[in-house]
Amino acid sequence: MGPMAGRRESSVFVDTSAFLALLARNDQYHRQAGEIFRRLLRERVPQFTTNIVVIEAHALILSTLGAGTGVSAGSWHRWHNRDPEPSQR
Repeated sequence: MGPMAGRRESSVFVDTSAFLALLARNDQYHRQAGEIFRRLLRERVPQFTTNIVVIEAHALILSTLGAGTGVSAGSWHRWHNRDPEPSQR
């Protein structure tokens, strides 16, 4: 059972550390972040963040992972709309 077992959240706030953990394969929480994110998508749990978190995450990702790992506007839009991957539909 995972950390969310037996609980039903009405929505989840996504902070900077979650974005970094999802993208940085060497982050100690990378695997766990991916599992939680996929579960939230599959269960259609609403996720939200703030403009400040997006700015902070972008700066941290650029400084930590480099410009080559930049996140495209399409990726942010896809996350914002919480569309599950085609294989999970």
